[in-house]
Amino acid sequence: MARSLYTVPYTLVGQHLRARADTKTVKFYSAGQLVKVHPRVAPGRRSTDPADFPPGKDIYALRDLDQLRNKAAGAGPAVGEYAASCSPTPCPGPRCARFTGCSGW
Repeated sequence: MARSLYTVPYTLVGQHLRARADTKTVKFYSAGQLVKVHPRVAPGRRSTDPADFPPGKDIYALRDLDQLRNKAAGAGPAVGEYAASCSPTPCPGPRCARFTGCSGW
């Protein structure tokens, strides 16, 4: 929506949604029913609601590197060490990774 990213509940994947924006909010509708409201964000930004993701997937979507490293450590010491050595600084996304060379994405 207007070059910004907004989440909607994962149960709506594959459905056609309508979006309406005003100066302060973006509203999403499915079959005429309001399903999500987000505050409007600037182009290139995102508005993310962790409740919109399937259970257990929010750490990936929110790029919570500490939780991801902890999860990797649970897979074994070698995996944990490798994960800890990757991306000492967070990377906001794939475009950043392409231009800056950070590997946190």
